[in-house]
Amino acid sequence: MPGYRLGRHIALMKITRLVEEDRERAEDTALALALASEPDVEEELVQAEPVEPSSVTVPAPQTVPSSQTLSEPVEPVEDEASVTKQATDTRKLSDVRQRRDERVRWDVVEPDDEPAPATTSDWQDMRAACAGRPLGRASMYMHHITAPWKQKFILQVASSAGLSGRCLFGKPGRILVEGPIEIVEKYTKKIESWPWKTCDLQGPWKVEERAFDAFDQLGSNSEFKKAVAQAGLSQELRALRSGA
Repeated sequence: MPGYRLGRHIALMKITRLVEEDRERAEDTALALALASEPDVEEELVQAEPVEPSSVTVPAPQTVPSSQTLSEPVEPVEDEASVTKQATDTRKLSDVRQRRDERVRWDVVEPDDEPAPATTSDWQDMRAACAGRPLGRASMYMHHITAPWKQKFILQVASSAGLSGRCLFGKPGRILVEGPIEIVEKYTKKIESWPWKTCDLQGPWKVEERAFDAFDQLGSNSEFKKAVAQAGLSQELRALRSGA
């Protein structure tokens, strides 16, 4: 009986060990199957579908002109209408500045270039020498007479030389002068030699008698025309302008 129990006990121990071994093998098998069922990371990376280059649009790099540094922003390209307007505005501004510079250049003379103050002796001597000589008349038209030294010369010399007529300063400028023809010629040639924007000299031409008693300055173009008409010279000057 005791031998039977011992054999039974040994058999149970073997059976228990075999069961435990089977269970351990089953667990290992299940773990191996679980690991086998998980995807391999490296395999996924290798087998991942490659991206077609044509499917991705890469923006083209913006070209920076060589004259600009990388730190400077690239100016936007202006449309043609804007560029044309800017060019037109610049040209208009340039024209205005040019006209302004010309006006200053014509009217302002440096002290070294300004004629000496009109002296009465030379013109008075010429007046005495030409007494009784044939008379003449001349007409001058300027874009403007604004320089003070020009106005001073025109008035003072006309008085000293015994000339008569009318003058208009400002814009436009006009001179109608008469007297001994030699003096009128020298007087008008001297004035014509100065810098002007425009200066139109007509004459002198011979006349029989004077139309004015003195040389006076008028204040407007309408006054000048009225004085010419009252002196009966409108037709004469009109004929000169038309070349008749």
